[in-house]
Amino acid sequence: MKAEVAILMSTYNGLKYLKDQINSILAQDYKEWDLYIRDDVSSDDTISILRDYEKKYTNIHIVENNNTNLGAKKSFLELTRVVNAKYYMFSDQDDFWLPQKVSATLKLMKSAERKGSNDIPVLVHTNYRIVDSKLNELRTPPASFKDYTDLSSLAINNSITGCTMMINDTLKQMIGNVNAEEVGMHDWWFGLIASCFGIVEYLPQVTILYRQHEGNVVGANTGLADSGSGSKVGRILRGIKKNMRYYRKELRHGSMTAQQVHYFQEYYAKLLTVDKEKELGVLYKGITGGPVAGLTLIRSLKPQSRNKEVKWVMYIVLITK
Repeated sequence: MKAEVAILMSTYNGLKYLKDQINSILAQDYKEWDLYIRDDVSSDDTISILRDYEKKYTNIHIVENNNTNLGAKKSFLELTRVVNAKYYMFSDQDDFWLPQKVSATLKLMKSAERKGSNDIPVLVHTNYRIVDSKLNELRTPPASFKDYTDLSSLAINNSITGCTMMINDTLKQMIGNVNAEEVGMHDWWFGLIASCFGIVEYLPQVTILYRQHEGNVVGANTGLADSGSGSKVGRILRGIKKNMRYYRKELRHGSMTAQQVHYFQEYYAKLLTVDKEKELGVLYKGITGGPVAGLTLIRSLKPQSRNKEVKWVMYIVLITK
């Protein structure tokens, strides 16, 4: 009998923290879940650890990998393709889930589904606490942090962290056979689907300890201030330079941001409303065009960032290309 919630985990050489993560999932106060793990052809003892858990627990399953290394993005997309459930969560191999993570996220998911019409794609994501390799706190985003998940803001600034995320099956069915090469990251793509066609909900409660270490595929966003040492002014100046470099790279033709917007517009062309089609057109021209197109994007869509100073760096780049 399949559980209501499928937790999807992709592993790769996860020996160091893997047991902590799986044990934190086993300690959840909500028990109606199955954990599906696809190992991305690890060269350490990760697969041995997974086999031990699979033998011991009937709700932990190793997914066939065909001896193929896909990388994190493709591996998670493959898991969504082969696993079926009512709801899906996504687990990294090196974090630590707090006991109410599944139950709190699921409660908000069901509330969001009741607000929407039948069969609407819904994505729920939560707050997190950034910790070091030993789970010591480094930073926690404020509970009051504004969550900008309108389509244009999300297309430029992904504010959805995959390891905090739950999607419903309606959203999962909309993923289809997406070309992973055209997608920035799985959580980013899922967020665009929910923003364009359904509901994105944010839970300010911390549900996960998001471990930062030398092996992270994608680290936590530290906002404007650089996370290094030195005075606050110095860190802010470094942060401005860092964000300026990022937007100079991404707000142009040929970037992953531009590529993903264009692909999204093509992939879901038959489902887009006239307004969404127009919005994506303005967005793509603003990203790939010159200052006039950038200014039109700002005036028409007013894309936001979680950090208002970062937003102004983004605007400066858009009008000075």
